[in-house]
Amino acid sequence: MGTTKRTLLGLLAVASALAGCDGDGGTDAGGTDAGAGEDGAVADAARPEDAAADDAGADGAVDEEEITLGRLLVASASSDALHVVDLDGAETFALSLGEPETIRALYAHPSSRYVYAVLDDEIAILDTGVTLESHGGHFHVDKGAPAVLSDHFHEVSAGFFAVHGEANGRFALAFDHGEASGPSAVTLLQERTLAATVPTSFRRVELERHEGFAIVFAGHLFATLPPAEGASAGRLTVREVADPDVVETERPCTSPTGIAANGFAALVACAEHVLVAELHDDHFDYETVAYPASLEGARLSELRAVGMRPWEGGMLGTGETRVVARWGDRGLAIIQPASPSAIIALPIASPVVDFRPDHAGEHLVVLTADGNLHRFELADGAAAGAPIAIAGAGASSRLAVGARDAFVSVPAMNRIVPVEIEHWEAEAPLALPFTPGALVVATISPDALAHEAHEH
Repeated sequence: MGTTKRTLLGLLAVASALAGCDGDGGTDAGGTDAGAGEDGAVADAARPEDAAADDAGADGAVDEEEITLGRLLVASASSDALHVVDLDGAETFALSLGEPETIRALYAHPSSRYVYAVLDDEIAILDTGVTLESHGGHFHVDKGAPAVLSDHFHEVSAGFFAVHGEANGRFALAFDHGEASGPSAVTLLQERTLAATVPTSFRRVELERHEGFAIVFAGHLFATLPPAEGASAGRLTVREVADPDVVETERPCTSPTGIAANGFAALVACAEHVLVAELHDDHFDYETVAYPASLEGARLSELRAVGMRPWEGGMLGTGETRVVARWGDRGLAIIQPASPSAIIALPIASPVVDFRPDHAGEHLVVLTADGNLHRFELADGAAAGAPIAIAGAGASSRLAVGARDAFVSVPAMNRIVPVEIEHWEAEAPLALPFTPGALVVATISPDALAHEAHEH
């Protein structure tokens, strides 16, 4: 990866923040007025890392009340109800979307205040009620009741959804694949424009008809498209978020099956190889990672980037380069795009139900259809402890990963089973008033694990 790459992380946040979704300005999550820049992008009105740094203690430690493990949101499998659990003290809240349909999926950036509930033809936005305010070397935590925002992605059927980015540069993106005879479209939302009292601005980018993938990375929209007229290969298109109608770059990418981005690169699984767009100063360098023979021709899909680790190198962190992907029906694969580039095949006997990198960027947590929860080393794919059998779990279960625990739903018993990741032990189950469906953990303090390390 190299020292030069790590110095670019600060530039990444700046570039992402300046590439605004709302061309007429907007409001950040705290209600700060953000004016429009000269190029129509949202100006960076309130960078959280510019806050005073003298709030930290003399030894840099953070007070316990300024750390949060976040909130676990669990959707009902048969209604629009949600159960919200505060992971710092077992306080619970009940929410309802007021919609006559069930929630298909829940998405959130781990440290975000907002959660996105995907329905059939719209996406509701939930406020966890927790605000993380950066103060130099640590965060202040303010808690309230969760709520459903009045703004939402209206008349959007999300064939693909993603949330990516840090601080003011974080974007939520819905790729509506449209009707068979109509165009596709990407709808963008910059999270900093969300507020309870100010209308949110959404930007819709019309694309050619395609059931593809898209993500916002470093102020640019990466979207896969079908072959151009007269061409045989599909393509990855790259365009600035501030001017999405102009395509800056196209790269060949046939039959893509997944996309993800971390702090340094965007990765796309194409039929030919994994295409990597690395951020270098003010441009991207494009490289490819070949599929090894060990994959036996099976495609990779559902790419998931290993999370950032902001406590290790300043508020923006050193980051992590690995990406994990589903390897057909044979298991998982760990993609290492940095030098030396490699793809590690991880065969798993039982079908993989769900998989998530842990918050520390050290382990991969995997739930399989036989009800076992597995832990693997992200560095080399080696098993890290014996599997834990979750009573009643199976193919209909779901998995979420927080700062300390993994959470496995057991629909047959209307409960969630937490598993402490570091010591790899199951804990007392959480009873639910309904059969659980989708689940996610949000609003985790970025420095939560640093605090736990200090305590130990």
